[in-house]
Amino acid sequence: MNNIRQTSSQLFEKGLELANEGRHIEAIQALETALRIKPDSAEIRYGLGLIYLLSGDKDAARKEYERVKSLDRDLGDKLAKHF
Repeated sequence: MNNIRQTSSQLFEKGLELANEGRHIEAIQALETALRIKPDSAEIRYGLGLIYLLSGDKDAARKEYERVKSLDRDLGDKLAKHF
């Protein structure tokens, strides 16, 4: 179980690094893979929502916002401020 957490964490960190480099498609892929491991992670979904916004995909970002909000209201509110 610990290895799964590390893997999702590593993918999350890699996704953020890729997003900072402007490599949004690869960042989205990394975070989507992390979500397959840990689908109820509000933090990963929050990061994915932000990257969708950065890439211009507001529809996908809104879907992630709804998911984040259902998992963690405060994090959902934080993501909503970026719209």
